[in-house]
Amino acid sequence: MKIMSLRTSNNDHTENDLMTATKIKIAKTFKIGISPNAVVGSYNDWSTSFEEIIKQGIYNAPIIALQEVLRRVPPESRLATSVLDVGAGTGWLGTCLHKEGFRKIHALEPSEGMRRVLREKGVYTKEFPESLGTGPCSVPSNTYDVVISSGSFDEGHIPVTGLDELVRVAKKGGLVLIVVLMMKLKPTEPYTGKLEPHMEELEGKGVWIKVERRVFPNFIFEKEGVMFTFRVT
Repeated sequence: MKIMSLRTSNNDHTENDLMTATKIKIAKTFKIGISPNAVVGSYNDWSTSFEEIIKQGIYNAPIIALQEVLRRVPPESRLATSVLDVGAGTGWLGTCLHKEGFRKIHALEPSEGMRRVLREKGVYTKEFPESLGTGPCSVPSNTYDVVISSGSFDEGHIPVTGLDELVRVAKKGGLVLIVVLMMKLKPTEPYTGKLEPHMEELEGKGVWIKVERRVFPNFIFEKEGVMFTFRVT
């Protein structure tokens, strides 16, 4: 599936500055051994400029997630479809979903800086200021028709056991969409090397069915990503 182009006409100098700044932020936010509190602090600092990396075509995971939701949920069903945006960030995805006819959109985002930007957009009807899989969670069970995680499974972000929480909060028959960086699925990765095996373990237990596993180009910095689509049973 072709990735939407959101690139603007900024000059090469500005784009290079953004690329350099983004690499620095990513190195800080996704380093091995980083704590959840440090991750939240990094996103607080990043919140006012984060969307530029989507608009400039550097980070495409939310775009792929958006395309997958629109592909799976027909226009006539969108008004009644409840969505949980896990790791909602600044609310870019929710804003796009709202434009496409969705109205029951909730956000789960532990960063206050990100939520502040998200809140200004006025498209999310409920916020959960927390993460998944790191302790008690106030998100109700068996609630959402679509649960989306776009780039949220990584070191210091959502633990592998957060997959169980995605299943818990989704309705029976609901969709769970997960976008991850392909290289992070290598068995040698200390965190995400365990992610796909746990997905398969949950499928073996009969809690969900894998609908599709699709590799796509340019998750970030032209590195491949994987779009997982599951249906809860």
